[in-house]
Amino acid sequence: MKHGTMKHETMKHETMKRAPKAPEPTKVAQEERLDIVGAEDGTAAGGTLDMTKLPGVLDKRFERFDKDGELRPTIIKPGSRWSLSSKAGLLSDAVTKSLGSVGQKTKRNAAFDLLDALTRSGAVEVEHASLHVVLAATHCFEKTLMATVVEKNENPIEKVERSLLMMATVVTAKPVQALVEPAQLKRLGTLARSAKMIADIA
Repeated sequence: MKHGTMKHETMKHETMKRAPKAPEPTKVAQEERLDIVGAEDGTAAGGTLDMTKLPGVLDKRFERFDKDGELRPTIIKPGSRWSLSSKAGLLSDAVTKSLGSVGQKTKRNAAFDLLDALTRSGAVEVEHASLHVVLAATHCFEKTLMATVVEKNENPIEKVERSLLMMATVVTAKPVQALVEPAQLKRLGTLARSAKMIADIA
């Protein structure tokens, strides 16, 4: 009986060992998943949010849903002179002064030096900190606002709404249904392209 039990356990172990492995996703399937899931939030490997990928994600979204080519990526170029508001002490009045390129570099280096000292060169985590990232796009109309309404018989507000949805789904990493009220979602569903976008992004 003991020998038979050991033999049965051995066969069971061999059966489990020989069980077929689940097929691994192909490269195409992985790329499609990245295109759908990653396009929502720009998430990189490890679950971290890669801000540098968001402009590329927005471009893909524009190419996919903006067939008219009216939504264009916009490059923001800051001016050469910045304004700095600071206080000499806690009870002192704020003083505003203008900074050129040299002054900006000096203040930036001082800020990074302070951050490096507070965090012990990155050994201490910074809690309750926020990072602000600005992304911009420009909705271009072929004609003026009145010409779009009168000559082309198009509602410019509907096109702008669709453009806002395209950007909002990427920036907030949420589907359209989570960003729009149910009553408005039904109205947007009457628009052919908006309906397709709602179905694809959901």
